[in-house]
Amino acid sequence: MIALLGAVKAGGIGTVLVRDVNRLARHELAAQQIHAVLESHGVLLVTPAMEYDYANLQHRLMLGLLGSIEAYAKRWLVGNMKRARDAKKQRGEFGNVRAPYGFEWQMADPLARTPGRPVPIPDQIKAVKEMYRLCAEEHLSTEEIAEWLRAHRVPTRKAGAWWYSSHVGRILRSPCYKGAWDTARGVQAKNAPEAVVDAKTWAAAQAVIDRHRTNHGPRVKRHFLLAKLIFCECGSSMTGRMPSRRGGHYVYYTCNSRVRGRPHACEGRYVRAEPIEDAAWQMVEALARNPGQIEKLLAATERDMLPRWQREFTRTKKLLKDQEFEHERVMVAYRRGVTTLEQFAEEKQQIEAEQAELRARAQHLEALIEGEQLR
Repeated sequence: MIALLGAVKAGGIGTVLVRDVNRLARHELAAQQIHAVLESHGVLLVTPAMEYDYANLQHRLMLGLLGSIEAYAKRWLVGNMKRARDAKKQRGEFGNVRAPYGFEWQMADPLARTPGRPVPIPDQIKAVKEMYRLCAEEHLSTEEIAEWLRAHRVPTRKAGAWWYSSHVGRILRSPCYKGAWDTARGVQAKNAPEAVVDAKTWAAAQAVIDRHRTNHGPRVKRHFLLAKLIFCECGSSMTGRMPSRRGGHYVYYTCNSRVRGRPHACEGRYVRAEPIEDAAWQMVEALARNPGQIEKLLAATERDMLPRWQREFTRTKKLLKDQEFEHERVMVAYRRGVTTLEQFAEEKQQIEAEQAELRARAQHLEALIEGEQLR
């Protein structure tokens, strides 16, 4: 549709041929916008049944009526399908829902009138059993189980994804793994698969999860004094974290690339928050008692600006790459007809001005770094 409207706006298109009017849109507002573009460029709309001329008032009336009818038909169809799914669930048959981790949907046989059912995936079922064992027998928390899964390279449902404690918690809380498949409130599935774990193991896992949650208590918000003011050896800023552990809460600073949970993240270790913040407050107290020391500290800091300039230079180069990507995005949007020529020119001029400013900043920082290194 974007390519079609872009070709119409570019000119040279006299007629648009579609199989039916409802192929353009089944929503009144979307249909009106498409017809407005075709009409403003003098394009005819042709179907195998009829040729629509926007200059003809009767044709305009017919298009409006057909658009309203198609919108009503779509809403009626969606409502009817929802009622059919709800009735199916009330009969104990599986609806069109996403299968939980460890299962995939088996296609139904329309000739034999057998409904679809979830079938187990052996590798994922083995991982689910291991999660319940770690929780029920070894009393590990969801975060510790997620760390174990990441360390053993256990694949998630989606390739390249990363295990988090919330994923593990949903799996351990789901009653389907003990064989309780409810398609609706109080309705047990007729064709449910066998239980992955027994009811005793499932109940033990729930008790462990509740105990971890009770021991930790509600999460308390904490202000991290040095968040994004201290930097890792890799150059990324460090942020504060409050993970849950069986021994209680302890807070620390860690690299931002490590927080995002990427497999190729920085390997730098965390730094405990209390000692480094106490040291910072001791420095503040000492400076408050001796104002003359502030000038000496500022002079020493100004003489050692090389690390700060290097970090600023790295961030400036990254911003330049982002601006290049933004320039490509604007070009693609204009070629597809999403933006007009005036909008494209305005955005392009703004991006070029920002790029020029960033290049000047990068050159200035590069000169400062080179001079400091020579000194």
